[in-house]
Amino acid sequence: MNLQDMLHSRNVHIERSVLCQILTTRRLPIGFKIEHFDCAERSVFDECAQMYRYNGDIDSEIVAQKYPDAVSQALNLRGTYSRHALQELENHKRIRDAAKAIAEFANFEDVSESIRDLQSKLSDTLIAGSAERYDHSKSCTIALEQIQDRAMGKKDVIGYRCSLSDVDKLLGGFQKGKAYYIGALKKTGKTRFVTYLASQFLEQGAKIVFNSVEMGPVDLNLLRYSYYAGVDAPNITDGAPKRTLEKIATANSRIISMPWFICRHYTVEELRAELAHQKVNGGCDVVFVDFIQQMRSSAHRGDRVREVESIARGLADIARDEDVAMIALTQLSGEAEKIGNDKVPSMAFAKESQAIGECCDWFITLHNYNRGESPFDATGNTKKLDFGIRLEGRYNASGSIARVTADLATCRFSDRDMQAAENAAWWNDG
Repeated sequence: MNLQDMLHSRNVHIERSVLCQILTTRRLPIGFKIEHFDCAERSVFDECAQMYRYNGDIDSEIVAQKYPDAVSQALNLRGTYSRHALQELENHKRIRDAAKAIAEFANFEDVSESIRDLQSKLSDTLIAGSAERYDHSKSCTIALEQIQDRAMGKKDVIGYRCSLSDVDKLLGGFQKGKAYYIGALKKTGKTRFVTYLASQFLEQGAKIVFNSVEMGPVDLNLLRYSYYAGVDAPNITDGAPKRTLEKIATANSRIISMPWFICRHYTVEELRAELAHQKVNGGCDVVFVDFIQQMRSSAHRGDRVREVESIARGLADIARDEDVAMIALTQLSGEAEKIGNDKVPSMAFAKESQAIGECCDWFITLHNYNRGESPFDATGNTKKLDFGIRLEGRYNASGSIARVTADLATCRFSDRDMQAAENAAWWNDG
């Protein structure tokens, strides 16, 4: 069995070792194709292949700018599959043969100095901005300003508002650098809720990246037309009133110019690379992920609980590293259906791994009190539904519940004439 065939079995370390050689020698090995790679490594190989095809050379710095994490991981593997590989992988015949093939192809002992030189050359690109993001003095200053503003009643909400007063009060707004995971049972309206949130944030000047793993861009944009036109766009039938179509046409003029970018990435590494690309093109403020259970990770393959935990932690890391508000959807387990419609489930019911709730700053549960009932009234119009939103955070572990009204047909949510279960905001002592 040759090395190319072994790559197809998806061993991420082998793929990165080959990429390390490609970036160092600035040439493509004969016989390697894009299907031999997966996830972020596939994107890096494709970029290198296109450069080599058109220029006869590979500019490692340009590749690193587009895919900093993948390049950094590849270069850090310079010794993994070299002269010590056979000893380390002695009990894994399949990988041992691949290690030998890589050692022969890459000739690591001859290029190890070149790899170190390339790492040094790309160091600014690979860790650009990290010192500022983790500047201790700056973070203390910002924290003190927030405390003073709250104490003086200046800013109860310092992040993006969702226009649900109890939610805004308890969260302090959806803030950059924090991760918010939203859980709900199937068919509750999770995607319609985040469509509402995104529309609210866009009105406040936010730039949105929506990583939609489940729905395609057309279906997602249909929900946006529902919100802005105030009609049930996905379910419009033949013979729709002219007034309805006029509303949609008017909404289109607003939607088309908004900074809303839809993508589909299945791994945290791919999403991080996408945000690095967006940073070059104007940046991003809020990232939506729909949804965690549809994503995958090269780590902990075969152990789904640890794989989901790795994905959840990776998304939270992106929020802090890239200074964006990360809002990711997650499903709840079927056990949540057994507690009854009158109770809002907690993050303990997160599907596949309870660690999902431990990785984020706030876990938000969306619950339909009218679940199981017909969504239509006696006249055939969509009913306004009674929803509960449980908010569980680092400083509010018990979970406050806000009551809101939902119109799922138009993706609109509004306040009810009720207070949250806990009237005090999370930063108050009482």
